[in-house]
Amino acid sequence: MKEPFFSEQELRECFSLAIRHGGTLSIDLVEQTLVVTPKRSKPKASVLRNRNIPANIRAETKQHDGDVCVYCGSTNGPFEIDHIHPFSKGGRHTRGNLAVACKPCNLSKRDKTLEEWRGRNK
Repeated sequence: MKEPFFSEQELRECFSLAIRHGGTLSIDLVEQTLVVTPKRSKPKASVLRNRNIPANIRAETKQHDGDVCVYCGSTNGPFEIDHIHPFSKGGRHTRGNLAVACKPCNLSKRDKTLEEWRGRNK
């Protein structure tokens, strides 16, 4: 008998996710993948994507930008890593989409694009 593609734990987690969001769970035998399809037409990004920025990308961003806010130029921390194009709007965890920001700027920008944020902070 062949080994199953998925562990019982993986199946339970995916099934639970599908139920919580009113979607469906399907198994693609060709690709050997589990697919959870949410009921809503546009699923929340946090449901399908991991919000944690990989440590190596975080470190590259800090090394590139240093301890300076890219938005206001402040050298007073604390500093955070900001998604230039918001994660909630499809922004990715890539070096080109991440920047060091002081906490006040990051809290002010929240989930706005640069255009939205700068338009309100001129």
